Amino acid sequence: MSTLKADTIVASNGTSPVTLTKQSAAKAWSHLDFSAASVHDSFNESSITDIATGQFTVDTTSALINADYAVVTSACNNANSTTNTNRASQGTAITSSQYYLCAMIISNNLATDAASVSGAVHGDLA
Repeated sequence: MSTLKADTIVASNGTSPVTLTKQSAAKAWSHLDFSAASVHDSFNESSITDIATGQFTVDTTSALINADYAVVTSACNNANSTTNTNRASQGTAITSSQYYLCAMIISNNLATDAASVSGAVHGDLA
């Protein structure tokens, strides 16, 4: 068994960053409690803003290259329950450093402050 330890990994020319092919990691993500206007956990998030029932904006610490990135979302009514599956969510990029999350009840399409809403951002950092 071998162990690889490194502080910096660069391309073979010794200066350029390593190029990853066919791989991508989320550049930002957040797991929010809309009902308490709080953050369960996050990465590359600087702040959240409650703009209306079931609607939040999330500001990122490091901006993306543009506002054409993908936001993937999920929502349920209770962060600790597998039975509250009647929630839907959507997200969209607003600017290179801010995205929008919305949660709604599927049966009536009304916005709701769900207890567990997640958003992940996929794109290129600036």
